[in-house]
Amino acid sequence: AVLEEEKAPLTCEFFKKMLPIKNKIIHVRWSGEAVWIPYGDTKTGLPPENATTYPKVGEMVLYPGGVSETEMMLAYGCCHFGSKAGELAGNHFLTVTEGKEKLMDIGREILYNGAENVEISIKKRPYSGLLILAEDTGLEPAGLLHLTRFPGELLSHSVNPPNFY
Repeated sequence: AVLEEEKAPLTCEFFKKMLPIKNKIIHVRWSGEAVWIPYGDTKTGLPPENATTYPKVGEMVLYPGGVSETEMMLAYGCCHFGSKAGELAGNHFLTVTEGKEKLMDIGREILYNGAENVEISIKKRPYSGLLILAEDTGLEPAGLLHLTRFPGELLSHSVNPPNFY
């Protein structure tokens, strides 16, 4: 995955300060094929940056709050970002660049089986500007953003840990 630091610098900086993220990821209610992490009334102070209502597969957006609650959402299929208050636009700040073909399976698993624990962190590598997405259902590492889902409440290790750290 790649952080969209040129297009959404403030959102990327906010995101990096949130790390590591350990939370629940659930299926969206209003937006189609996507999963999200709700943050309720969290105040971000972020303006619209690289905002979109139609994130593409593999695009992660952060909605900074306003007419709906603050949230991060990852599209795994057709997505029209919205809430019960209507259409929303989220700041597109991260794009999955490898392994997008696995996102549909991950999204459907969350849709049919319910919320999952998620941990998101950035791992240092000798390469600059790269991120990794790794997931315990078989998605191999692809950058420096490490996204791992765990069974139950176990947050201490990954079933498929990347072999570079």
